[in-house]
Amino acid sequence: MQRTKIYSDIELFRRAAEEWSRERQFPLLAGPETARAAHWLTRNGDVADLPAVSPEPRPGVVVSCGDGAVAAIAGLLARATDRSHEHVAPSEVPGLLAHRTGELVALVGLPDDIEAIGDWPGQWAPALGVVTARGLPALAALVYRSLILPDLPTAPDRRLVHPSMPGSQDADVISYGEKDLLTERPSRVLALRSHGRECCVHLPDGIICGRSDSLDTYHEAQPGRRLPSCMLGTGCFRLDLDPEDRIPARSLTASVVYVHACDPVAPGVNAMPHSVNVALGFLDGTAVAVVGAVGRQRADPDAEKVLVDALNAGLRLGEAVTLLNEHGQGAGGEMSVTGLLGDPAIIVPDAAVSDVVHQDAGRAMPAAIAVDPAHIDEARYLTGSVLRPLDVLRWADVPADRAELARIDDAALLVAQACLQAGHPAAGQVPTLLKELADDLVSVQHRMLDGLAGNAYGTWWQFGGPARTVYRQDSAHAERCPHCGRPSGRRVVYRHHVKEALELRLGLCRRCGPWQWRIGREEAVRHRTAIDRIAYVGEPGTVTMTLENPFERTVRGAAAFCFVNGAYERHQKPACWPLALGPGERREVTAAVTVQRAVNPDLHEAVFMTLLDGTLTVLPIFFDVRPVTSVQ
Repeated sequence: MQRTKIYSDIELFRRAAEEWSRERQFPLLAGPETARAAHWLTRNGDVADLPAVSPEPRPGVVVSCGDGAVAAIAGLLARATDRSHEHVAPSEVPGLLAHRTGELVALVGLPDDIEAIGDWPGQWAPALGVVTARGLPALAALVYRSLILPDLPTAPDRRLVHPSMPGSQDADVISYGEKDLLTERPSRVLALRSHGRECCVHLPDGIICGRSDSLDTYHEAQPGRRLPSCMLGTGCFRLDLDPEDRIPARSLTASVVYVHACDPVAPGVNAMPHSVNVALGFLDGTAVAVVGAVGRQRADPDAEKVLVDALNAGLRLGEAVTLLNEHGQGAGGEMSVTGLLGDPAIIVPDAAVSDVVHQDAGRAMPAAIAVDPAHIDEARYLTGSVLRPLDVLRWADVPADRAELARIDDAALLVAQACLQAGHPAAGQVPTLLKELADDLVSVQHRMLDGLAGNAYGTWWQFGGPARTVYRQDSAHAERCPHCGRPSGRRVVYRHHVKEALELRLGLCRRCGPWQWRIGREEAVRHRTAIDRIAYVGEPGTVTMTLENPFERTVRGAAAFCFVNGAYERHQKPACWPLALGPGERREVTAAVTVQRAVNPDLHEAVFMTLLDGTLTVLPIFFDVRPVTSVQ
């Protein structure tokens, strides 16, 4: 007897799902996800030979939001696992979850339903898993796969590690040439530790792409969305790759995919369209669950072990992700938030012994005198509030000439001696020495910022560079994002483990990403600029940043504007200029922007930077670059 039944009519499917019991054929919807399941699970690829589900009791509850068909699919999952089911409107989800914080909650809905909640729902229920997929056929197929998981053959765990990251020498996959281990050999847990964004995970010579449709498919611009180049009809933003270097996420053969990269788990906080999200791409294939970062991810080589150890100990997926988030609070805090797509009550079967043999383990790398108190105050300010932070910035990978800083420090020492030592020969020169010291500090800040902008322009730059991995989170509090207005913003303070004076202050939104990075005083010049802009290839324009000096003294230094990795993207060169703001002054600073005709239409990150009296501030700006043929 056929153990499943495929429906082409949604209303007939909904009725069959609502009436399903364990004695009946399991209803599925016709679609490519069901066909892929047949290819994967049967010898002949015939949907008629799909195996029967294995209903089993699971703890927790099932909650759904969306239309009646979604409720029917959620009801299927609930009845097959002996759980209660409650269907609510998206607006009611936060309140409901707030009363179920200690439970394993499977929240079922299509991506648009989850997005309508307004934020990542895991913040209200730590052991929550979002059961979602792109469309009703994919959602029904996901529930089906999760119910046959206990009967699948065992498979080993595998690891993909980008060769620029620690541990790559022990990884199963570090390059596109080993993609068969991703697409042809099943994995229990496939860990992907690399660089990425919502739409992809990177390999040095390839890319795991979230799209399940053809790259030739053109999409109109959508309000409030960040569009990658492929949706504008100009191909992949990875200009160094050929089309055949793309690995569709749906083609990976793994039960659980763990993505240790930025932005994979995006439902509720997605900036890009759902159709390109890499985690949803995995769920179009064989995966029953995706575990990954919600928002930006701080590199943590230990996170994978926490997850795998929890699964090996027999914990359910939601419990394992809860442990992973507890671990993350001590690692990256708000930049180590992990989410689960999939049923949190699943117990992942034991792993098989690895079937890979590595041939090359090393493949990847006197008393004080009376003086003018104002002079002493100025010397104290220039030395403590400006010069000392500049030396600290070297620990955050800001280019600095150590010899020049030492020379300025000697000049500051001379000023201090002239002020404080009786009979010092330079005592009469203190005003001149102070002016020279202040001018030297402006010059060195200008050169440091120019060098930092050059680094950002010429590399795959991230604020703080590799030194970011040695910060610990000191504090975090909620703040409404100044750009999208959502309550998904955070103000976070990180402190360097060794250089205690180095504090990194971050404004972070789970939707928009970082809106401000700062190293220096908490009270500083106020900066404001729009984080999202649209630009057209070849058209000149400007971008403006508003600055406001809250202090009763002039602040001096420099400002800069550049495109991150702009050399690779063929953008205009960085610009850096001196800047001074008088007491209480408010000013708009403008940079000219012309997207060169050689630039590929895509999302391009730019930054405004200032280095003013020892405080470094960086404001990211995301340029949605459109081709000249786009409707303007």
